[in-house]
Amino acid sequence: MKLLRHAVMDKLQKQFGVQQVGGKPLNDVSTTEMHDLLGRLEMEQRSGRSA
Repeated sequence: MKLLRHAVMDKLQKQFGVQQVGGKPLNDVSTTEMHDLLGRLEMEQRSGRSA
């Protein structure tokens, strides 16, 4: 689970420039929240919309 968390956090930071979620640093956000956000950002990116 730690590897998944690190991979999701890394992708959010590098691909989307996300540093915090809801005013909390990524270290304080649950893996599920980060994964959900990543999924939404990737869907919006594919559909050509901006977040």
